[in-house]
Amino acid sequence: MTGKPWSSIAFQVAFRHGALIVLTVTIVLGMFYLQMLGTMRARLDQYTSTSRHRMELIARTSGVAALEREVQQTLNDGVNSDSEVLMVTDAQGHTLFGNASLKNPRVLSSFGTREVQVVRHHQTHVARVQAMQLDGGQMLIIGHDIRALEDMEHLFIRASSWTALISLLIIGFGAVGFRRLVEERAAHIRSTMTQVAAGRLEQRIAVDPNQRDEFTLLYRDINHMLDQLQSLMDGIRNVSNTIAHNLRTPLTRMRLRLDALRLQADGRPGELDLEAFSDELLQISAMFDRLLAIAEVEAGALRMQFSPVDVTSLLAEAEDLYAPLVEDQGGTLTLQSPSGLYCLGDANLLASALSNLIENALKHGREADGRVHIVLGALALQHGELGPAIELTVSDQGPGAPPAALEKLTQRFFRAHSDHPGLGLGLASVQAIAQVHLGKLSFDNTHPGLRARLVLPAA
Repeated sequence: MTGKPWSSIAFQVAFRHGALIVLTVTIVLGMFYLQMLGTMRARLDQYTSTSRHRMELIARTSGVAALEREVQQTLNDGVNSDSEVLMVTDAQGHTLFGNASLKNPRVLSSFGTREVQVVRHHQTHVARVQAMQLDGGQMLIIGHDIRALEDMEHLFIRASSWTALISLLIIGFGAVGFRRLVEERAAHIRSTMTQVAAGRLEQRIAVDPNQRDEFTLLYRDINHMLDQLQSLMDGIRNVSNTIAHNLRTPLTRMRLRLDALRLQADGRPGELDLEAFSDELLQISAMFDRLLAIAEVEAGALRMQFSPVDVTSLLAEAEDLYAPLVEDQGGTLTLQSPSGLYCLGDANLLASALSNLIENALKHGREADGRVHIVLGALALQHGELGPAIELTVSDQGPGAPPAALEKLTQRFFRAHSDHPGLGLGLASVQAIAQVHLGKLSFDNTHPGLRARLVLPAA
């Protein structure tokens, strides 16, 4: 698994869905909590109101002494004795009799229910009470200690908090697991697409015939698309190869006949025209030969022949081959490469790619005095885009290429310098060889000069 977990769409969808469920449950629990506490408070208030009316009736009909006896009897009947608050205070709020006293003695309003702090059994508690004034100026205060409600409230909040925390953890782990599941299924698509992009059009995603989930259906659709794509590419390749093969034979015959006519002319007028005609046909034939070579490389026909290639020896052979030619033109060809560098590939294809890069430098890398200085190099890359790799470089001291043309140099028939002879297929051939090796070809101006970089996977 790569990248941050929360950067995955699968993780975000799973986490948001889980968070929505938690939010829904929280809202439902909150409504239940409020309804439950409201119902319990309403019942306490109703019980308190009933008791107050009973005590008020006794006080008005039988006097304060009878009220005191009723208070004592109520406190000793064992019903709600652990939470019941019942007392009679004087006009200043001081307790005359009962089981509690106001923490801050004062005159209470006889209107409605309120929560006040009371001292009961030498401990301060919060009670919901109702008060009424008796005929003698005393205050009857009756209610209940709400410690049980507060304990239930704290227990509910604590339990809800732990539930939410555990739910979030479960959602997080579930989202990570869901992300891994989706990424594992998507990895088959990415792996296949990477291989297809590298030119292996025959690759397909493995499909389990016993599964019919969304990814399996997607796999089948992608495989069907790749079948169509491969069929179209094979058709295009076959047409191109057929055209090239069919044209190469008559062109060769025409060139041979023109050569025969030129020999027969024996210096008579028209010999030069025939020679130019023959050269043109030779150039057309060379173009088709190069197109066929590129098509063969792109088809990956030689992929199974890949083996470790000694890059240093490959560069040395290229130096031996081209150094005399460069020196005859007054230039230099220098090799700068450590030993022990190996890449995985086909030696003949890589030699062809290297030759094309050198010939491109010979053709376009001349300095103002007409000389050319070429440097062949290689180095090992440990942390490149392709992982461990070998970079081959061919540098010259010429005018370089226009910046806008650097990315087009590998296009077929593209020529950055139209005034120079050529077909525009040499660098396209190198690009095809780089792709079949899962490598990368790039160019940059070195001011002065142009440097070609061919990066290949290390062996």
